[in-house]
Amino acid sequence: MVDIEDIGWDLEKSVVENLSRQLGVDLRELIDMPDEESLVEGDRVVFQHRGARFKRKDPSTEDVKGFLEELTAAMDEAVGEGEYEIEFEMPSPPPPGKEYAARMIDVIPDLTWWDERVKYARSSDLLPNEDWRVDWLLGVLFKSSDADMVFLDFRDPKVKVLVAGCFYSMYDTDELQARRREILVSSLRRAKELKRRYQSDPSIKWAKLVFTPDQEGNHKTIVTVMDSDGRLRTTESRTLENP
Repeated sequence: MVDIEDIGWDLEKSVVENLSRQLGVDLRELIDMPDEESLVEGDRVVFQHRGARFKRKDPSTEDVKGFLEELTAAMDEAVGEGEYEIEFEMPSPPPPGKEYAARMIDVIPDLTWWDERVKYARSSDLLPNEDWRVDWLLGVLFKSSDADMVFLDFRDPKVKVLVAGCFYSMYDTDELQARRREILVSSLRRAKELKRRYQSDPSIKWAKLVFTPDQEGNHKTIVTVMDSDGRLRTTESRTLENP
């Protein structure tokens, strides 16, 4: 997993403060923040929600075993049996009487990964599922070599916004890292602009604005709009990380 010290992530500071420093902007000015009293702090995530609170869901021994069996089979086919090593460390359980805070993957499992975000963006449904309870979220996911940011604002009944992307990779050159962050900041600004435009457009019933990488790592802008007659229209464009 990415070493948080390598990217200068300060555990004493909030997600908003850390991401502002990573992106070189003041996120409080770039995105519409809810009242702080309504926000819940998790593990590298802050969110606003309705209904029962979210709990951390660490994998069981059986879950890990099944995952490792699937991964081993895939690696055997792709690389060759015995030509690789897999290391996996089970999460440590919390001390007795204490419960670990929920992570982004516990709060929005539907939209943590790029393929789920693209699928949602292209769907005819305004929300990812019937039991959706997250109105606003800002969080990060530290992966094996990358760190991703996810921002969503679902508070408006008419326009839903989701912006996601990688802001750090241990394999980045300085130029590529700066480009990644530039794309994220640009996507946040564009999302805010489009949201205001669609909010005031009487010809549409609702709109979904999704900015996220695709399988090839190109950043896609996917806008799905339902007009007042119930017709659905999806437009897509992409931004290259290495233009």
